[in-house]
Amino acid sequence: MATEKRDEQADLRIEDKEQHLKHLEDVDLHDKSLNASAMEATAQEHSIGFIQGFKTYKRAAMWSFCECISHQDSKAEN
Repeated sequence: MATEKRDEQADLRIEDKEQHLKHLEDVDLHDKSLNASAMEATAQEHSIGFIQGFKTYKRAAMWSFCECISHQDSKAEN
């Protein structure tokens, strides 16, 4: 019946770690290959232009824009 309460445990799903992230479980902070990969990714993100940044990170850009607008609104009220 549609009114029966379903077993809640049947709906729970445990997410398994993604296979490409398993090698990061026991990584030391001074791991040179990890640091090199992080620096490469940072350089790549810093090299994209303003418009491409908005296209790539739409939600972050809209959040930042809304925060700026709300800050300006609260500043104008004072």
